[in-house]
Amino acid sequence: MNNLNLVDILTREMKLRNYSPKTIEAYVRVAKDLYIFYKRSPREITDEEIKEFLYAKQNQNWSSQTISLAANALYRGPAIQ
Repeated sequence: MNNLNLVDILTREMKLRNYSPKTIEAYVRVAKDLYIFYKRSPREITDEEIKEFLYAKQNQNWSSQTISLAANALYRGPAIQ
């Protein structure tokens, strides 16, 4: 499992938990957006930085539903440690 990247690990974990394909796609997209935003692994990002990320996206006019989805992905989704 050492050769798997974070996206593969998240995808496998969500499949084991029977997440729907669309939920998997959305949660992976959020993890990628977080990586792009901070230029480092989501594993290294603090809860405070997640809040800053969500606030920044809110200021970019993401819908409230999209912000909620992102929050669920980052706080309630599969662990990324």
